Amino acid sequence: MIKKHIAFFWIVSLITSLSLAQEKVKPIFKDGEAQIVPEFEDGSKWIRHDLWVETEFDTDGDGKPDRMHVDVTRPMQTETEGLKLPIIYESSPYYAGTAGFAEGIFWDVNHELGEAPKERVHPEVVRRGERPIISNSQIETWVPRGYIVVHSSSPGTGPSDGSPTVGGITNPWPQKQ
Repeated sequence: MIKKHIAFFWIVSLITSLSLAQEKVKPIFKDGEAQIVPEFEDGSKWIRHDLWVETEFDTDGDGKPDRMHVDVTRPMQTETEGLKLPIIYESSPYYAGTAGFAEGIFWDVNHELGEAPKERVHPEVVRRGERPIISNSQIETWVPRGYIVVHSSSPGTGPSDGSPTVGGITNPWPQKQ
């Protein structure tokens, strides 16, 4: 009888330890705040994608739906363990950079009505980096805490297709997807 009890407890212990060893890593929350998870912390193990997302609109009138450029950074466990995680999503027309404050870039409102405006400067944009990284904001804060971070270049900015619009019907589109 004792041998049966020992065998039973040994089997239960083995099953328990195997199930604990197979438990998937997941985000940890303490006092309502996401905590850094050691398994998500190593940036060299993050998966980064550059993707194109086809939209339902055509802002530049070329007869084809615009495609938005997005980058995605996620913990490797989303691939190796099929882990589903929440997403932090940012979209901006400024990820492609701005021309700064050089003289002649902005529209000069100090001229008489009906007169030709001053000539404007069109600076050359120089790309830095090897891949078309849209932004690194939020990545080091949120990926180690178990989030996927997605950035999107607005229509007509960066490598995204289309024409930039402000306040138009397409303006809130990326956030709706």
